[in-house]
Amino acid sequence: MKRCSRCYQLKPDDMFYRQSGSRCRPCHNAVTRQNALDNPARVIAARNKYSQKPENKVKELERARRWQRENPERMKAAQFERNLRKLYGLTLDQYHARQESQDFCCAICDLDDRGNLYVDHDHKTKRIRGLLCNQCNTAVGLMQDNPNTLQRAAQYVSM
Repeated sequence: MKRCSRCYQLKPDDMFYRQSGSRCRPCHNAVTRQNALDNPARVIAARNKYSQKPENKVKELERARRWQRENPERMKAAQFERNLRKLYGLTLDQYHARQESQDFCCAICDLDDRGNLYVDHDHKTKRIRGLLCNQCNTAVGLMQDNPNTLQRAAQYVSM
C-alpha cells in the first residue's frame, strides 16, 4: 500500500504507475491532462519528438492498427466523417441536416434509405446537389452527370 502525494489516500501498489512515483493513476492522469491543456505546444513538440524515433514509429503504427481492429465501428464512423469533410466540405451535422431535410429519402426516387444515402455533387463545380441512394447515384454517374443524356434516358424508358 502506498499513499498518493496528491490526494493523500492510501491505495494498493497496482494503482500507481512505475514511472510516476508517488501519485496514484487517477491523480497522475489528471495532472498530465491539465498539463496538456495548459501547454499544448509543449505536448505537441514532445509527441513529435517521440514519433520521430524509428522504434517509436513502429510502436505507434502497431498501436493504431490494433485500435482499428478492436474498434471497427468507430473506425468506420471516423472514416465516413473524414471523407465528408475532405471530399465535400461537409460536417457530420450538415450531412444529418440534409438527411432530415430530405426526410431520409433519396432526392430522385424517394426511397427511404436511412444511413445509406450518398452525397451527390457536380464534379465540375463541386456543388452538392443532394443525397441519393446507391442506384440513383450510380445511374447519374454512369450518365456522366449530363442532363441531356438523362433526359433522353427518361424519354427512352417512358416509351
